[in-house]
Amino acid sequence: MTPRNKNAELLIQRGIKPSCQRLYIYEYLLDRIDHPTADNVWEGLVEKIPTLSRTTVYTTLNLLCNKGLVTLITGDYDRIRFDAITSQHAHFCCDLCKCVYNVGDTSLDPKDFQIPAGAKIHGVKVYVSGLCVKCVKESAPIPSQSKKAR
Repeated sequence: MTPRNKNAELLIQRGIKPSCQRLYIYEYLLDRIDHPTADNVWEGLVEKIPTLSRTTVYTTLNLLCNKGLVTLITGDYDRIRFDAITSQHAHFCCDLCKCVYNVGDTSLDPKDFQIPAGAKIHGVKVYVSGLCVKCVKESAPIPSQSKKAR
């Protein structure tokens, strides 16, 4: 079975009709590690699918999230992002360029938290913030060239 057929079957198993546009959107997310926004998805696919509308992208992403195939990433980011990795893991967000990376599994166990009696936990989301390597290099002070050799 080809990857496209496997993805179509996965959509069907979740109750989603696997239209061409839905498959392209889902596969776009599966191929990305940068956690694209809805606009990023549209921009990345509109050349392949000239008839693709932003509305279709937003509707499909919402459907994929509701069916558990995609995770919505919110937090201190500039916009909502999407992740096709649905297992529990942490994210790093750069404070300057707003890029988002996976940074591995979270070893946090909800049982370790002091949750009020009767509350129900749906999951643990960990967001780490700081400066990515690119931004650290770009914001590093330039060594002074005025020092004279001795």
